[in-house]
Amino acid sequence: MVSKQPMYLSISTHSYKKDCYLEDYRRRKLKTIIPHSVGRRCVGITCGYLIFFGRKARDFWLVNPFTRKELHFPGFPFPSDVTTHLKRVKCILVFSPSMFGWVLVISRKYSHTISFSLAGEQAMWRSISSNFSILDFHFFKGKIYMISQFNHLWELRLHDPEPALALRIMKNYPWPYFWELEFVSSGENLYLRHMRGDAFDAIEVDLDEMKWVNSERTTIGEHAVFASDFKCDAAIKPDTWTHPWTRYEKINFFTSKRSGKCLTSKMWYFSHECLIDNDSGQFPPSL
Repeated sequence: MVSKQPMYLSISTHSYKKDCYLEDYRRRKLKTIIPHSVGRRCVGITCGYLIFFGRKARDFWLVNPFTRKELHFPGFPFPSDVTTHLKRVKCILVFSPSMFGWVLVISRKYSHTISFSLAGEQAMWRSISSNFSILDFHFFKGKIYMISQFNHLWELRLHDPEPALALRIMKNYPWPYFWELEFVSSGENLYLRHMRGDAFDAIEVDLDEMKWVNSERTTIGEHAVFASDFKCDAAIKPDTWTHPWTRYEKINFFTSKRSGKCLTSKMWYFSHECLIDNDSGQFPPSL
């Protein structure tokens, strides 16, 4: 099966408008103007939506650069968490049947709080606290997983009215206690990645047998890991592309003997992760 290849993404810093530039591996470029971006900064990407945060308005606007579809999340109660720790912020968009709508989930690396809210007129921010520092969280196969200090794996359940964090007891953790941990997933597998400088390694999160699997025994080496400053990463098999990964010329690229290729850029856009337009009544895997 042929998959769509990641695109470079950049956004202008003009105060009066935000031009968005997308460029593929063949250097073909697309330019579009992002609505509601004046006075806001891009803080990430989720499900094909660019995420813009307004410090004065204290809101998030999510915009798809291709379809121009938008989602609005007003009234965020912790604006300084975003503006003063921009590279530590992560947001993901999920559909929650128990909350009857689209939910934006946000946290800051090393904080103890995850916040979430419905979109639009239903917006009301709620938070859940952890006793441990949050290192990363990730949506995978209909569930949200969180990794915390001391390498504890949790499942975040956005049940209404009481959200909860459930500890998942895992076996065979192979690493010492790292602070620089992030999730990355392919279509079928979830991995935990440790990267500092050019040092790159990954282990698989085996949720069937509830154990960690060393990189030497996983399929991560078959993938190219696309990592970015905006916490939007993916592991993709290059042999599913119509053109080879070597066409990417602007990237920082390095290889781990056990964990495969890692390609880093400020921002990647994964068109294969775009949501089906929810006006049609179709939804992606949900909570």
